[in-house]
Amino acid sequence: MDGRLPEDFIIPDDLEDSVTLLYSGGDDSTYIAARLLMGGRRVHLLTFLAPYLIFQKSSQKRVASLQARYGAERVSVDTLDIMPSARRILFAKLVSDFADDRLLCACVGCKLAMHAGTIIFNSRRGIKSAFTGNVLGQTYDQSAEMIAATAKLYQSFGMRLVEPILESGSERRLAFGENNIRKAQIEMLRAEGLIEAERAFDQPRRFFGSQPFCLLGKSAWVLAGLNQDRLQSAVGSYLERHLPLVYEFIEKETGIKRLR
Repeated sequence: MDGRLPEDFIIPDDLEDSVTLLYSGGDDSTYIAARLLMGGRRVHLLTFLAPYLIFQKSSQKRVASLQARYGAERVSVDTLDIMPSARRILFAKLVSDFADDRLLCACVGCKLAMHAGTIIFNSRRGIKSAFTGNVLGQTYDQSAEMIAATAKLYQSFGMRLVEPILESGSERRLAFGENNIRKAQIEMLRAEGLIEAERAFDQPRRFFGSQPFCLLGKSAWVLAGLNQDRLQSAVGSYLERHLPLVYEFIEKETGIKRLR
């Protein structure tokens, strides 16, 4: 690279030519897409459809920028309806989750539904690697516990989950997250023509800017009193209750038995 970026981008040496990326349209997932495309890969951007995800088209401008910069033949976008998996995973234990304070883990349940949809998508196309822009500890659904559970989920179906900027989290905990790593990413995206603004804060990002807004997730945060520790405390029991549903759903949809 050009020397401005830290050594934060880690991918396997044996990465295939075609991969999927869980794509929100935000800075991190757009950065991942750009780095993969600059490395010569073909990237399937996966966006997700559910009634509680509003402003669905907010990421389209960045998708169009990626296609214009790297070629539409190398950047495909697929919108996955996650309601079949969400009904089976996220909403299956709604009453008991609410009674036991686990309803607060809505973001974890939604992420599990998205990962289930990605694994099914990959299995039908022979794709072995999925990427995210997760940053460890940035939110409770990006905790070490959740990261380990989703990595194991992919491994159980003969795939891998690659999260190349995961470990950069500790470097981001400065004012508004605009630390050296984030600034370097924004500079790279601007240099590639993917962000038009002159300064990082000029470009609308997150939620109402370039990403869908999740009514369910924001409601969970409010119910938790905006307390991430309270949310994090319920993740383990939520995963214990809901992961079996994820495995069952994937096995049913793909006909593939999980590896044990």
